[in-house]
Amino acid sequence: MRITLLALAVASTAISPVFAAAHLSAADSTALVDACRAPESATRTVPGIAVTDIPAAADDLPGLLIHDATNQAEARIYYEPAFEQMARAHAPCWGAMLRELAQVVPETRPGIRWASIVLTANPDYVPPRDGTDARWTALVNGDDAHLERFLFLVMPHEETHAVQTARREGLPRWFQEGHAEWAALHVTALVRPELAAEQRAKHAAAAAKGDAELGAWGGMRVSREAIRRQLSPEDQQRYDTDPNFSPHGPFHFGPGDIVSDERNTDTRYASALALFDALEAAHGTSAVQEWITAVLADPDADPVALARTMLDEDLTPLLG
Repeated sequence: MRITLLALAVASTAISPVFAAAHLSAADSTALVDACRAPESATRTVPGIAVTDIPAAADDLPGLLIHDATNQAEARIYYEPAFEQMARAHAPCWGAMLRELAQVVPETRPGIRWASIVLTANPDYVPPRDGTDARWTALVNGDDAHLERFLFLVMPHEETHAVQTARREGLPRWFQEGHAEWAALHVTALVRPELAAEQRAKHAAAAAKGDAELGAWGGMRVSREAIRRQLSPEDQQRYDTDPNFSPHGPFHFGPGDIVSDERNTDTRYASALALFDALEAAHGTSAVQEWITAVLADPDADPVALARTMLDEDLTPLLG
């Protein structure tokens, strides 16, 4: 085993992405960065990325179809008329980011359709319910920092989740979130390095808050209130004030008393990312991607068992 609890703790504060632009040619890397950092008024182009108009259908917004000739992938940006220039400026950048994200994830299926983005000032926007398009709303309300964070950090994370969902079900929560944040930050670091650094600093602070108990994340447990309501008034007071108090049953529970374990969410996100970072630092990006690919390829595959056979790593102590 090459990573340890100490290495995991260090990873959350010290490891920077090593993937960088390893899978991009120098020209592609330059085109990606230029397209995503040029001012909106500039003409942005990326080799292999074509942007064409989508006329507004009835009760819908106009949009832009983004097609990547290198992998035949497609994405869409819909926009209110006031934000047309913003949409056209971001489209080549977004297409290039998705190309890079596909290489990091990795997503090798040709012709995939990524989720769409909607540029709107309406916080109550509701997309057409035709079942053919998943749309994420980018709220344009003058808060440029929020919009930047959404486009360059949140969306790569969520697009990675879309790949996971398309490939298999039943992934443990620590794998879902660690993988999504790891892949997203690789891309963010290329186009908005200052935003990636800020996000990693937040994760580092969260990781220091306590034990993440990654293996329990998303697991089903009985809610505290379901136990509390069945206690005597004296035991309720003790239950509220003594974290070590374990009341005696018997208890009776219904379906509504079982909840997902979502405690320490910030710490868990940080620790899940740190686990992927530590694996990458110990084994290299390609080995981690091979492990990810094997996990996503088999609906019955156990990420922990595959890490043991493929990476000679026992992740069990890191998940407790």
